[in-house]
Amino acid sequence: MIKKKYILLSLGIALLFTFTACGNSAAKETKTDSSASEQISDSQGTDTASDEKEDVVSAANAPMEETSEAITKEISEYVPGTLTETGYESEWLGLRFTAPEGTSMIMQDDSTYEMFCQNDDQTANIGIIIEDLPAGFQTVAQYVDQFEKEISSDSDISYKVLSDKDEVPLGSYIFRSVSFTATYNGAELYQSYFLRFMGDKIATVFVTYSDASIDTAGELISAFEAY
Repeated sequence: MIKKKYILLSLGIALLFTFTACGNSAAKETKTDSSASEQISDSQGTDTASDEKEDVVSAANAPMEETSEAITKEISEYVPGTLTETGYESEWLGLRFTAPEGTSMIMQDDSTYEMFCQNDDQTANIGIIIEDLPAGFQTVAQYVDQFEKEISSDSDISYKVLSDKDEVPLGSYIFRSVSFTATYNGAELYQSYFLRFMGDKIATVFVTYSDASIDTAGELISAFEAY
């Protein structure tokens, strides 16, 4: 089941890599010889790029206000959430999502994703996956460890763990936050997951983004509120 989740999450990354690669190709075609002053400017910009990476992670992992419901709310039997053209809500998951301006909900004929939303230029997306909890996992930490092993075995996309220890309130519950960078053909993207055991299910909220869509990633996460 973890492998299936990995495949679904990889699809979210693949969508962005397609557009990132196109952008990189266009940039190479229009690139001219740099002057000495431009080279100095590029060198000075290295630290800024590093700071932006930290901003990407913090934007996706920005803690939301915790409520007493996050601790006391009882978990009922799973009922699929309601998906519309403007958002999503699930009493079971304790989440309500309103699609921000400039984004679109992806309406599906199957149940691949519980929810999927992307911005109009397809440089960021967010979604929810609900799966049966595999046997043998007693804690989210165990699940996260196994999941990290699964993605590290990918021969096409290189993943690097940025953080996997944070716990953040998301809607009515506390979720375990895990963030990665994903590199493919020289292009780098980011993906953050928010995981929680829900009875015999595991719920995963994921957001995928690039350096150019830092603000959008923050808007997508902030679009969640308690049900």
